[in-house]
Amino acid sequence: MAQHDYNIANDTGANVRADINNALGAIQSMNSGTSAPSSAVAGQLHFDTATERVYQYDGTTWNVVWFHDASENKISFFGNLRDENGVIVFNASTTTSAVNNLAVANAATGSSPTLSSEGDDTNIDITLSPKGDGVVDVGGNGTLAKVVSYVPTQDGIYMVAATTSYSGAATNIGTHGFQHHYKIDGSGESRITVDGSISAASTELWSLNQNGDMTLNVGQYLGVTTGGITYSFDGDEDSGMTRIGSNQVAIAAGGTSDGLQISTTAVAPLRPLTMLLGSSSFRWAAVYAVNGTIQTSDLNFKTDVEKLNDAERRVAVAAKRLLRRYRMKASFEEKGSGARYHFGIIAQELEAAFKDEGLDPFAYGMLCRDEVNGEMQYSVRYDELFAFLIAAM
Repeated sequence: MAQHDYNIANDTGANVRADINNALGAIQSMNSGTSAPSSAVAGQLHFDTATERVYQYDGTTWNVVWFHDASENKISFFGNLRDENGVIVFNASTTTSAVNNLAVANAATGSSPTLSSEGDDTNIDITLSPKGDGVVDVGGNGTLAKVVSYVPTQDGIYMVAATTSYSGAATNIGTHGFQHHYKIDGSGESRITVDGSISAASTELWSLNQNGDMTLNVGQYLGVTTGGITYSFDGDEDSGMTRIGSNQVAIAAGGTSDGLQISTTAVAPLRPLTMLLGSSSFRWAAVYAVNGTIQTSDLNFKTDVEKLNDAERRVAVAAKRLLRRYRMKASFEEKGSGARYHFGIIAQELEAAFKDEGLDPFAYGMLCRDEVNGEMQYSVRYDELFAFLIAAM
């Protein structure tokens, strides 16, 4: 312990020499003592032997500069480190009752320096927190090799941004950038995403969730699942597209057994007698085909096979007189006098002909009636109607 007021008073030679030696001893021991020197000037250093801390006086206050741990023979710095221009390079802050810290180790030839966590806890994460909208650039101008593990908290984001070459610094200039996120959403589901640009608010191009389901953004989300449907829509996993065989694809609605199958030779329902081509509300404008429709006429598929009775014959005779020439309203509204004429029967008149003979019109498949937008809409199966008319000849 040595401190001095650094004031050499006039005295005899031996006393002056002793005073000078005391001052040099104070300098040599860095003004050491259990308390700070009573007289100090700005810039003066003091080593506190009780706390093993080094202080520097700024003209008003003694500030901690570093701490010497004699048990481990280490010196710890306080505050910040500055470069030769006085600009801060590293800033250290104090955490009350801290037990964990970072450790930096250099390396020999052929090895890499190490930044690691150490402390009293068993598992210690390393948190990197950019300022504002800044990002953590892992890899810098080199190539990103691997990220061993990352477990974010609620709404946490892990992002790797790269160029099309998957190397080089992250960029948000041009159209070739993307973001790779590991996210946990509000429901606790985790997923990996690739986003359309290097921006926190960019659109997800695809995502892969913790169940192995991948979602692609194609206007609606098209998902690739691990179940029976290979490609399914987000929120409607029973509908989508799947491969059912060599050169065969199924478009399913409500499960893998309901929908269409497409092959190199045909488009057909997945199950027979389950689907309609169009509906009373959604009708085709026209059907262009080389051949007509082929309908099942096998006796093995029919029951109650009988000849027409007298009342049915009278209806058929009456129906022949009900054939009319007409133009469709929608076509006339569009084309006016240019709309073409058609020939056929008026369904309501055919209905009345059956009723006149005391027959139920809708017990016969040639006449149909469906509710469309709150109104009844009539239609006729002309193949059956013509067979009905021919039977009365």
